[in-house]
Amino acid sequence: MRRFMEITGFKKTVPILCVAALCTAARCIADDAGTTGANFLKIPVAPVPTAMGQAYTAISGVDSILYNPAGLGLMNYSAVSLAENNYIEGIHQQYAATALRTDLGTFGAAFTSLSSGQFEAYDVNGADIGTTSSSHMLGVVSYSQSFPHWNQDRDMQDKQLMLSGWSRIQDVDFYRPRTPRISFGVSFKYIHERLDDVSATTTSADAGVVVVPLQRLQLGASLLNINGAEDFGTQAFSLPRTLRVGAATDFVGVKRLMVFRTSADYVKESDMDAYYCAGLEVSVMELISLRIGMRSDSGIGNGMSFGFGIVLDKSNNPDDLVGGIRFDYTYANEGEFDGSQRFGLQVLL
Repeated sequence: MRRFMEITGFKKTVPILCVAALCTAARCIADDAGTTGANFLKIPVAPVPTAMGQAYTAISGVDSILYNPAGLGLMNYSAVSLAENNYIEGIHQQYAATALRTDLGTFGAAFTSLSSGQFEAYDVNGADIGTTSSSHMLGVVSYSQSFPHWNQDRDMQDKQLMLSGWSRIQDVDFYRPRTPRISFGVSFKYIHERLDDVSATTTSADAGVVVVPLQRLQLGASLLNINGAEDFGTQAFSLPRTLRVGAATDFVGVKRLMVFRTSADYVKESDMDAYYCAGLEVSVMELISLRIGMRSDSGIGNGMSFGFGIVLDKSNNPDDLVGGIRFDYTYANEGEFDGSQRFGLQVLL
């Protein structure tokens, strides 16, 4: 508590609960946990990756912008993702992202904002001195391209890759050689945090790669928050540099009546011990998806998450501006803090 006041330079602090949630993402278990800045970046906000235990490094989708920008390069379509994260103890987070597939590659952008609301503040003697608040903001722009790529495949499903999850996206109906794919991606970040009347701003970058050595098997690696530090006036704190390595694949039943998608990640953050993630998604008739995930760093809760999605795209006219809509929900166990809930909407453009 005293260290928090020294960092921020003012004699207000927050209850231990809010410090744990905002400054250490409520999941730090290593001895030096929480010694980095902008730890709100560790809080998962998008429903689909959260339901998959955040094992999303090798998966391709609009939410890849949060885990591995190279995943955007394997998208043959454009989409928008929106989410609301009802986190613990009144903490709320909003998220919006888009990925636009063009002949030059895939361009992505994302914005997320987290607010603690008003909470009690105390001086160094523990006396109540009113209320205070904090806010945390992230802006991201990304670019990714895959090799080889064929621009005429846009809005079509490459049979070499995992399914997109949209029934409106049909398989490529002409010959494509079964050759390995590789995608590279980079992101640039703008980060701003305010704690009471003290604020800090910094920039950073992400980089990643996804390789498809065999049909429907994807391997990914990314390095997040490569550089940057937050300076609140008395001391600078580096961002939580994160290494992610993962694999993902899917198994398709007869005429796609059922699709099983599995993924697993190894994650090492600069202020935490390494941990593992795993996720499973079962899609029925490309209409309803059930998801379950786990994380081995169950410092809070049991590391489990559950979710589902409903896809509404089969009835759309091919000439419609919006190709389809998907609603997603995820519940993550947070132990004594009860659970957190995420509501999402994805739009196929």
